[in-house]
This record gives sequence, structure tokens and C-alpha cells, in this order.
Amino acid sequence: MDTEKPLLEKLLYRLIKKHIAGSTINSAINKAKELNRKGINASITYLSNNIEGREQINYIVSTYKELSRRLRISNVNATLHIPINQIGYELDPSIIYDYIEDLEETHNKNGVFTWLEMREINRKLLKFINEDTHGIGIAIPIELINKLGNFEKPIKIICNEKIDTNALKKVLQYKQQQVLQHPPIGIINKINTKNIVFEFQYGYKTKKVSKLAKSKKVSVYLPFGKNWEKFAKNLIPEGYMRILANKILKEEENHG
Repeated sequence: MDTEKPLLEKLLYRLIKKHIAGSTINSAINKAKELNRKGINASITYLSNNIEGREQINYIVSTYKELSRRLRISNVNATLHIPINQIGYELDPSIIYDYIEDLEETHNKNGVFTWLEMREINRKLLKFINEDTHGIGIAIPIELINKLGNFEKPIKIICNEKIDTNALKKVLQYKQQQVLQHPPIGIINKINTKNIVFEFQYGYKTKKVSKLAKSKKVSVYLPFGKNWEKFAKNLIPEGYMRILANKILKEEENHG
């Protein structure tokens, strides 16, 4: 088993490495610059595995703050995309408010917009973001759109392969700027509103994305970092390779 594991890891990384913008802030900024030259904005996220404590959270927050500073200095058009689990939501939802305010202060100073990714609806947190923050929007799965309620900040909708028509209609009712992340190609030409930005995974059919950017607002989701295992598990489609990813991660947990 021990001899098999490195081979499985190499195979998995080979499958997902084209979707990762390197392991450092420099590599992410350089990729964002390349996208900007093609008229495409970037939405940058730092890869992390499961969060285990405050020390890890503090490191992640410091990384995002340094990233926003570097984006300002480099004059790069990019947003930051931060899953709230990275700032302690699963450990204790009450601790994330101070982290959000800290990030908000730094990112607003640097002129960098921030997306907070939520995988469930937390009314208290939504109200806080809606009423008490600036330069922050939320990213939620499309299946939660009917539970969102009266939210006035920008919204990023994380799509799945099969978009419910009613959910899509609900999305289009919002007047503020919206991003459709990972949109099925079939729906793009059916949406004419100028409020919508279409966001694709880094490494996805580069020529098609560049061509689309000539007529639509386009962004690219740009992950970077060394901790790619959890990202790989979520990215790889159903089937054998997802089983392979789960096997690798389970082995790591057993030997951790």
C-alpha cells in the first residue's frame, strides 16, 4: 500500500495541476496578469485542507492580506474568494466576525473586492455582511438561492451541471452584480443581462474563455497553494477518479 500511494498521488496531481496557479502568491499574481492581458479578470483563492485551529486560520488570513497588498502594488484586476470554513466557521461560527472585519479593513485599503463562500445559509452572518461590511459579497451554491432572502450585496452563484430553471430565474431577478461560477456552456448565450459575469475554472478550455471575453464579462477562478488534496477531491468528477481521490485522502487521514 505504501508503495502504491505515491503513484496514486502523482496520478491525481497530474489530473488537477492544470487547474492550479502554482503554489505561491507570486505564481497566482503572474497568472492573473496573463488573464488581465486577455481582458479577463481573476478570482483568487488560497488552497487549504481541513482547518484545525487558530494558528492555521491566522496564517490563512495573513496570506490573503498579503495577497491583497500585492495585487494593489502589481495593479492586477482580481477579487479574492475566501471559503468561510478557512476562517473558522466549522470550528466556531462566532469567531469569524473579527476575521471578516480584519480582512475587510485590509482589502478595502488595497481596493480588492472579497467573496465569502458559504455552503449553508446563516441568517446572522448574512445580515452582518449585508448591513455592516463594504467591499464584500457572498458566494453560494445555486440550490440555496431560494433561501437567500433580501440580500443587497453582489452575489456569486456556484453552479452545478444541471441548473434548475426556476433557480436560474431567481438569480436573474437580483439587480446587483452577479457572477455565475462554472456555468454550463449551454446557458451562456441565453443570458443577455449585463449584470452577469461568467466565471470559469482555471485551465478550462483557454481559447473558448478568451473568445467569450470579447462579448461577455468573464472571470477565471484561480486557486493556488500547496494543499491541493481537498481541492482535487471536490474538482474531480464522479466516477473512478473521485474514488481514487477519496482513497488517497482516507489513507492520509489514517496515517496522519
